[in-house]
Amino acid sequence: MPKQLIQVSADIENPKTREREMAPLVNTARQFNIKDCLILTDDQNTELKEGKLKIKVMPVWRWLLG
Repeated sequence: MPKQLIQVSADIENPKTREREMAPLVNTARQFNIKDCLILTDDQNTELKEGKLKIKVMPVWRWLLG
């Protein structure tokens, strides 16, 4: 059983891109009851909410160094 879901996208500032990248992540998280979700981007660093699900957004370089 996976413990974390990771999605990769160059940029999620555009609403269409954000929806396209988040929809499968959210659906899979709900299906498998996964609470730890991450979107890796070029340079964004934030947290998004979709209902009760919190999705951390961070630059890929930071994730690689962590």
